[in-house]
Order: sequence, then structure tokens, then C-alpha cells
Amino acid sequence: MTWSKNRDLELFWPLRFLPQEQDIREARILTFGYNSSFRFGSGKTKMSVLDFAKDLLYELKYGSEETEHGLEDLRMGERPILFVVHSMGGLIVKEAYMQGLYDPAYQPIVQAVAAIAFLSTPHRGTNLAESLNRILQVSFVGNPKQFIADLAAGSHTLQKLNEQFRHVASKLQIVSFYETRPTPVLRKSQMVRMLVSKPSLF
Repeated sequence: MTWSKNRDLELFWPLRFLPQEQDIREARILTFGYNSSFRFGSGKTKMSVLDFAKDLLYELKYGSEETEHGLEDLRMGERPILFVVHSMGGLIVKEAYMQGLYDPAYQPIVQAVAAIAFLSTPHRGTNLAESLNRILQVSFVGNPKQFIADLAAGSHTLQKLNEQFRHVASKLQIVSFYETRPTPVLRKSQMVRMLVSKPSLF
């Protein structure tokens, strides 16, 4: 839903609109998703930014696509790769890039990364992460999530990632987009009510 206008899957931006851009209509467009749901039964509770990054690398190397000739290897690394990443996805790509640089199995893929466009990526974390995990802990909606702890402002995970990434960032073309208008922040009591009454929002 992150990439769908008005949460309408018929208006999925990478599929519907991006291929219409003249300069990139010949590009192969792939998407990667990860389970960041807060609800019970939504998967492992211990998943971290590092876990998601390893999943991304694995999918890039071993993923396949269905063609008229059957399943074919994606052959990632043969052409330049441009990542367009949103929110925590930006941290996942940074972590995947760092992991791949030092893993011979993934080096050809990572070396093909030419650029990253960051959309609303919390590079320094957010003060809301700790509050959200506390709310999850006291509510019956879900358990605290490791990836939320990773997003806390000043977290060791983010400090280490940013320190490592800054040494290799000069090899990439990077552009960052961020909001310039204030976003209303809910009070904790309102957030609990929303989590309880409308868990499908997440």
C-alpha cells in the first residue's frame, strides 16, 4: 500500500506510473517488500534491519522471474541498479549495501548499484520508535519489534550503519527527499485506540 495512490492497488506507482516516464521506460522495475506489520500473527518478532537486508540480498541473487520460457534468473549485477527506497526501506538498502560489499557472494550485485533515491528515510532515527514499542508492549495488538528498536534516535544500529556507509557513499549518486511540512503526531492514548480499533491501518 505504501506505493499505491489512495491505497488502491490499481494505482500501484512502480507498475502503473513509473513505466510511463520517458527516460526510464526501458528499465526493468522490481519491488521488494518486507513484513513490518505490528499485529499478532504477522511473522517473526525478532526481525531487524539486518535481517531484512539479508533477505533483500538473497532475493537479488537468487530471485527469478516468470517468462514465456519458464522461470529465469534475474541476472542482477549485469546492468546498473538504481534503488528508490522509502522510510525504513532506505536503512535496509544501506545495510544490504554494506553487507554485500564484504561478501563475495553478493559483491557483483552491490558493485552494480549506481544510485539510491531516499524518500523520507529516518537516517538518524526517530523519537517515536521507543514510544511505539512501549505501546505495543502494554497493548494486546502485538509484541515489541526489533526493527522498531533499530529506528530509535541514537540507536547503536543506526550509528554503526551511518558510520560505515559514509565511507562508501561517495561511490554512489545519492538524492534524498524529505517532508517540509509538519505532520500531526498522535497522543499515546490516541495511538493505542487506533491500534486497537483499526489494526488494518498497519
